[in-house]
Amino acid sequence: MFEMSRVGGIVWVGRPLIAVRSITALCLLSTASIGLQTDGVFSYFVTTPVPLWTTCLAANEVTWLVGIVNDISLVWTQDHTIAYATINSLLMWLISALLATLAPVQATITVSPVCEIATLDYQVVCVAGSVVIGSVQRLLMLVGIVLVCNGVCFGLVRCFWKRPQPLQSSSMLLCGGAKYLFSHDGWLDGDGTYFLDRASAVLNGLLSVRYQDQWIVFDVKTWCVHKLEAPSHRRAHAYEARRDTSSRFAMALPLEDR
Repeated sequence: MFEMSRVGGIVWVGRPLIAVRSITALCLLSTASIGLQTDGVFSYFVTTPVPLWTTCLAANEVTWLVGIVNDISLVWTQDHTIAYATINSLLMWLISALLATLAPVQATITVSPVCEIATLDYQVVCVAGSVVIGSVQRLLMLVGIVLVCNGVCFGLVRCFWKRPQPLQSSSMLLCGGAKYLFSHDGWLDGDGTYFLDRASAVLNGLLSVRYQDQWIVFDVKTWCVHKLEAPSHRRAHAYEARRDTSSRFAMALPLEDR
């Protein structure tokens, strides 16, 4: 699901709208919850508890900002992204939920009546005080934690996680998330052609339809139409002999390095 949101969300929704959604969650986590109570002729503010499930849902929405940071960081993280991205999201989810639960934002209520005459002998305007329920410091703290968590997780993975250089396609039809978060093992043939199943292709922004011996592909990222040669039955039979996966190769999109 995290890979689906990172790839499909970035391609289909876009970073600006995802950022708005994440900032909305950050604002909720940076806001105190209070209510007005009445007791006879007296009225006063009281702190109202926030349900744990509400806090967890809001903390989960912060991971959209994590996905944006991961996507922008692909330029530097590249092959290491698949190893630390999920851990980064889970860690940020946990930190946000714990911070909002154990150290919630406290409202600041100031009673300081100030009156001034708006119209002589007719109108007096009074300000009884102020109620502050939001914390800019908490908002900036959460954004900072997102950036720090991304750097720490990437640094730890880079230092302690060693693996052989993975096989990857360099097709220009793949977005950064699909290139580094999708598994390419078993989907590359000898000449470097990467076969992408159609469901994953939709996440990558590629809408396809089969017409005779060609795939007609519409790329929503660039609003361009591409024609891809479908693998022949002989070619599919060769894949079957080597991998016993002819059906998935025959129905997948062949993305050549170009």
